Amino acid sequence: MKNKLQKISLCILLAFLLQACGERKINNQPPQIFIADLQFQGEQLQIQLQVRNINFDSMPDSQITFDFKLEGNDVFRVKQQLSLSLDGRGTEQISWKSTPNPGAVKLLQSLSNANVNNLNYQLNGELKSGSKNKGLDFKQAGKVFAVPGKPGHYRLAGISGNTRLNHDRATGNQGH
Repeated sequence: MKNKLQKISLCILLAFLLQACGERKINNQPPQIFIADLQFQGEQLQIQLQVRNINFDSMPDSQITFDFKLEGNDVFRVKQQLSLSLDGRGTEQISWKSTPNPGAVKLLQSLSNANVNNLNYQLNGELKSGSKNKGLDFKQAGKVFAVPGKPGHYRLAGISGNTRLNHDRATGNQGH
């Protein structure tokens, strides 16, 4: 009898633990946004963003507004809105190009000419889902590097998120 009671107790405990391992539904979280590519095309700078919806709910008719800065200088003078429609847990890439500010062009040229090793960048923005009309902020900071042998092409290493540790790592500041 004692052995049967132990087996039943063990089964109940295992069932409870397995239930706790189930997938949690994530909702109302900002998307993960990464700069997948940055390159000059003639006089214009193209930025390609990879947007990953980590939520289980879809985000139809969404609008992204963002600022892109190098060394604290605006690359693009105005915030831009880009339309997309994200499935739950889906990913989409969007591209946008425009003529960057002259100061940003000089910074990128100094990087291409190896006058500097890297540049700090910041990407800040908001995604508004058409279905919920709620703004979800996103931030990313990191470094821009020239791609060797490919003039006008740049790769980025960044850390997304708003935590102080992530910000300190991305900007090179020594946190407490």
